[in-house]
Amino acid sequence: MIGDKKASSSDMSTSWMDLSPFESDEFDMRRAFVNLVATPRDQQLWNIMDQATIQLAQAMAGSPCRMRTQSPSIQERISCISPFGVAR
Repeated sequence: MIGDKKASSSDMSTSWMDLSPFESDEFDMRRAFVNLVATPRDQQLWNIMDQATIQLAQAMAGSPCRMRTQSPSIQERISCISPFGVAR
């Protein structure tokens, strides 16, 4: 992502980073405030990265039943335990 170097920290419609002159972090460094606005190009790249990650996980698992997902559907659960798959 590329931020607008001339963006104001009061403009929430652009990406920017602001180093506070008043606050320090636990290492006594100026605290950074960041506003990230994803562009359509960013979203496109993130979607491609997500798909590549899923494809890699599927290739490594060898079977969808060997993959753990955050919220598998009931059909996915049944297909992994039933020798007959999901009734349609």
